[in-house]
Amino acid sequence: MNKWIERAIFINLIFIIIYVVSDYAMWIGIPSNMPQGNLAGTFENLRVYTNYNLLTKYIDVAGNYRTSTLFESVHYISQLPNLPLIIFLAMILTNILLLREAIRKSV
Repeated sequence: MNKWIERAIFINLIFIIIYVVSDYAMWIGIPSNMPQGNLAGTFENLRVYTNYNLLTKYIDVAGNYRTSTLFESVHYISQLPNLPLIIFLAMILTNILLLREAIRKSV
């Protein structure tokens, strides 16, 4: 197998791992501002709205948090860079450049 194709496969595997980790990190950071004092509570009417722009990812979480003594409305907004999309675009660009180099070296 051509060494450029082997490099492309290896780089793709690295990019896929980075993509999955960055997307997971975007979603795991959401509940940081939500009440955590009493873990016996539940959320009611939980709504999640997402909007993916080219450079940003907007996540809006709202609902009601209920415990035995507390009923509180919770609203959390997160707007972060859209790192998964940026990594995906870098992966495509890298693939194009590596395949171009492989074709040029094989001719």
